[in-house]
Amino acid sequence: MTEGTIEVTAEVIDEQTAIEPAFTPAVIDAKGYLEDRRAKVTAYMEPYQGMTEESLRELDKREVYDLRADVNKVIKAMKGEVSAIKKEHMKPFDAFKAQADAVIAQAEDAHRLLDKVFKDKEALDRSDRRAQLEEEYLGCVGVLAEVIPFDAVIDEKWLGDTAWKNGKAVNELYDKAAKANEGYQTLQKKELRHKTEVVKFYCETLDLMKALQLEDDLNEEERQREEFERRQREAEAFKAEKQEQRAETEAEAFAPAPEPEPAPEPATAPSPEVFTWALSLEFVGTKERAQALANLLKSEGITGATIKCKGAFNG
Repeated sequence: MTEGTIEVTAEVIDEQTAIEPAFTPAVIDAKGYLEDRRAKVTAYMEPYQGMTEESLRELDKREVYDLRADVNKVIKAMKGEVSAIKKEHMKPFDAFKAQADAVIAQAEDAHRLLDKVFKDKEALDRSDRRAQLEEEYLGCVGVLAEVIPFDAVIDEKWLGDTAWKNGKAVNELYDKAAKANEGYQTLQKKELRHKTEVVKFYCETLDLMKALQLEDDLNEEERQREEFERRQREAEAFKAEKQEQRAETEAEAFAPAPEPEPAPEPATAPSPEVFTWALSLEFVGTKERAQALANLLKSEGITGATIKCKGAFNG
């Protein structure tokens, strides 16, 4: 045996000749027992055969109570006897099950260990196969792998034993890589308003239809955003107009009344030349008339005149 190598030997068990547990089913002779219990119940109920629930209600309360107690005794006795028989009957089975469970636990421990080893080897195989497929992919698409990563192309089922052994994994990888490149070139030729977002989405999902739908969705979002911004501008303009109108109305309502313009000063006429005049006259009249004449002269600014009475007028 080589140093560091552990030899593992296993016994192959032929399932056709595997030993089966031998057991003899227990036989419970209860014919007489069951007939006895049935006869007791029948004897208790025989006087009441054919009676309905309504007719039983006509019986005396004490009679119904005693009959119920007798029937219940049979029930309790039989349940106890059946339970005791079951307990004795199950003793050999319980002993067998405990021993079988111990063997099953031993087998499950072995199964867990083997399952872990198998899964570790499976993970290692899948890792190696993934690395080989990635190398094939890089050689197939070249620089395109910079924008369409291998993770977007890989199908995990290619790493399984079936797909790997018959070469299906590599063939499907080539087909998918060619299709991915075809979709990428299609998008490059299209006039797209959001080309960066759309191409990035395609390179991550390789779903051409959804990538084109994304372009439509982004265009619609942009249209809605522009429409919303337009409505915002209109609302702000309307608000500013209303505020301006309100300010003008308030300014007119609270503005002080305008002061009246001063009346124009009357034009000053040139002062006439003033002369000194002498007045000499005589008149006949009453004293009142003389006073009235004196007042008139005074109001006209004529001063220095004296009205004297020369005596009574004799005609």
